[in-house]
Amino acid sequence: STTIHRRTSTGSSKRQHHLNSKIDPYQLVQSIMKRLSHEQQLASQAWNEVAEEYQNRIEPFTSKFVPNLLDPTFLNVRSKTILDVASGTGAVALYAAMKGAAHVTATDFSEEMLDVLGRRVNAVPSNCDASSGGFGLGAGCKYPSHPSRVVETILADGLSLPSAWTDQYDIVSSNFGVIYFPKVGQGLSEMVKCAKPGGKVCITGWGNSDETQAFSIFPLAMKICGFYSKWIEAQSGARRELLALAGIDPDDNFLGLGHQRRKHRGRMTPN
Repeated sequence: STTIHRRTSTGSSKRQHHLNSKIDPYQLVQSIMKRLSHEQQLASQAWNEVAEEYQNRIEPFTSKFVPNLLDPTFLNVRSKTILDVASGTGAVALYAAMKGAAHVTATDFSEEMLDVLGRRVNAVPSNCDASSGGFGLGAGCKYPSHPSRVVETILADGLSLPSAWTDQYDIVSSNFGVIYFPKVGQGLSEMVKCAKPGGKVCITGWGNSDETQAFSIFPLAMKICGFYSKWIEAQSGARRELLALAGIDPDDNFLGLGHQRRKHRGRMTPN
């Protein structure tokens, strides 16, 4: 016969209790905050390094979605206050200024991204300002008011937006921005926080394989492995959960997107 000797956990428990008793909660929190700050610094530095290339290579594609993001069928940008989160090099901010927004706050955690936007704003001819008697739209200028009067850039973390912005904006947008946050739900919650009661929260994200053909490899792989239906169901569930966590009713026809959800039932839609 075999005799099994069970190791008692008493000594282990005592050692664990001894270790726990030595942990300073304040130091633990400080250590976690320091690590998070370091990770945030690394991320912002990475985006700083590619800001110019982002404007030249990525924005020409992602900016094509901005007219849908701020679709006049569902919302009126003119004379509205707008907060653009993870604004990058400013595609949404500049578009909103062209459409007559009263004020646009463009925020990002990358200083260089915002610097690129600032340079773009300053590059607009000073006489391109219909509101001050300049050439304005009549001479082919795209802006009803010079963007320097409308667009403001502020360095901020999208996961912890200033409390002073709470309930301040008619429209809060993010064009392929919040979807890359390490905590997407928290980013959405911060956006909702900054919208006025009855305001609009608008986001864009990558669509399904038909709408974003470069990503067709993922559903193809899922089909080959026999997991496609479960994968689609998981996507739909994750999207609804994120919206619910952010305080948005996933069944509400917000921004008039209900027809898109019905058309692409159980599939990710562009925005």
